[in-house]
Amino acid sequence: MCDGSPGDARLEVGATGYPPQVRGSTVDPAAELLSLGLAFEALPSGRVQLTTDVSDVRFQRAVARPGSGR
Repeated sequence: MCDGSPGDARLEVGATGYPPQVRGSTVDPAAELLSLGLAFEALPSGRVQLTTDVSDVRFQRAVARPGSGR
C-alpha cells in the first residue's frame, strides 16, 4: 500500500515487483486480489486507486479490463 487519506476513506495501491517469469501468470491477479481484499475488508477504504507509471503500458491494459474504472 502506498498512500491513503483516512478522511475520505481513500487508499492508493502502487507498484508491485515480480520476476519476469511470473508476470502474466496467476501470481499477478492473486496478489492484486489480496491487496484489494486488504484494502476493502481490513482497512476502512471506500475507494481504492491503482497507480502506475506512465510507461507501464502492460499494467494500464490490465486495469483497463472490464470491472475497473479510469
